[in-house]
Amino acid sequence: MYRDEIDKDNFDLEPVKLSRDGIVGSQSENIDNNPVNAELKGRTARKDKVKVSGCEPKISCYQAIKNLTEQMMVRRTCEEGFKTEFINKCTSKNVQLVYFPYVVQEGTATSAKWTGLESKTSTTGYRVTITGSEASGYTGEVHEDTTTDWSLEDIEVKLDVKDKEVCADERINKIVDAEIVEISIPMPDEQDAKKIESLKYKAWENLDKKLKERSKKERNLPQRAKVSTQKDETRVIYYPMYLFCVKGIYSYVNGIDGSVVLNYEKGGSYQTDIATMKKKDILPKTIATLVMATVIVFMIYTLVRVIILEVESWHIYDPNMYDSELSHKGGYAAIIGGNILVCLVWGGYVFLRAFLIADHGLYLNAYLEWEKEERQTSSFTLDRKRVFKYCGLLAMTIIWAAVLIIIYISISSIFVVDGFGGIFDAMF
Repeated sequence: MYRDEIDKDNFDLEPVKLSRDGIVGSQSENIDNNPVNAELKGRTARKDKVKVSGCEPKISCYQAIKNLTEQMMVRRTCEEGFKTEFINKCTSKNVQLVYFPYVVQEGTATSAKWTGLESKTSTTGYRVTITGSEASGYTGEVHEDTTTDWSLEDIEVKLDVKDKEVCADERINKIVDAEIVEISIPMPDEQDAKKIESLKYKAWENLDKKLKERSKKERNLPQRAKVSTQKDETRVIYYPMYLFCVKGIYSYVNGIDGSVVLNYEKGGSYQTDIATMKKKDILPKTIATLVMATVIVFMIYTLVRVIILEVESWHIYDPNMYDSELSHKGGYAAIIGGNILVCLVWGGYVFLRAFLIADHGLYLNAYLEWEKEERQTSSFTLDRKRVFKYCGLLAMTIIWAAVLIIIYISISSIFVVDGFGGIFDAMF
């Protein structure tokens, strides 16, 4: 049986004591007695320490155990045997403080270069305009004769746009602001070094793209401009996380804010809940299907009616619409090409909206998110905000479809004899 209440005395714990030179106290004394665990042993069994930039934990090992256990207690969807083993093994001997790296990459956009059309104006001569008469006298006005030459020129501007990018080890659930100090941790191994190099590469890749986009937007540069960037300071910082493993499944506690990433074997009522959520999704999915079907049918109806009117207008060959046979043929080509383009755009729109609406449904999607996050209750309730969001998604599907249809009718009215009014009367 697992413990139903969290009590410090029952766990026989003392809070972890920390110093800037490393971990001391109960946790470091138990490093060599941990269960066989590849990741945990690889990080904690080494005696060698190295000083690095890192964040000192703000919560104790006891608090991390308390947070893990509290979260497990409200998980009725956990397999019962796993839950029992999790609670019983969640002690200071098995929960370890580890440090995962994250990279802070700073950079600067230094310059931008592109080829543009430049004008040069020069004076080629002068002319005089004489006004007046013999009675009043003559006056003259001198004018410059100028010419403007246009040429392609290489344009280069200096920039000083700075930014930074943070890229973290995927096992860190979030980076919380904390003081960066010099701490001692077990010496990073080869796997850590590869991870850091990967984080550095990804951080610079993201930052380089961000700097170029920001520079073009803030300095109103043309999209074709080639922006030069440079790396500035690169910092590798180690972030504290408490790690716990049961049956090869890892759970983590953020060492700064105590938030939990809980992973476990699904069991209990999980599959029953999934089936229940799918049944509850039948009604909202039916409504969504009716909305999408209505939108599709009306789009097809609009497309057919407009095409018929356009073809009829083309056969009539109204001189008021086409001033020549050439423009008449051009209008015919525009009708064909335009309607093909409309079919592609509308098809893409329908596919996108159907995907957004059908993505796991209303209840199932909400349940899966709730199952992963931290929570205080063991029962699931659907948030009203999510219902309003789902209804808004359906409403916007209709509104945006109406906007696309109105734009289509407005453009097509150019090719129809009676214009917009003719199309409107034919449709309704």
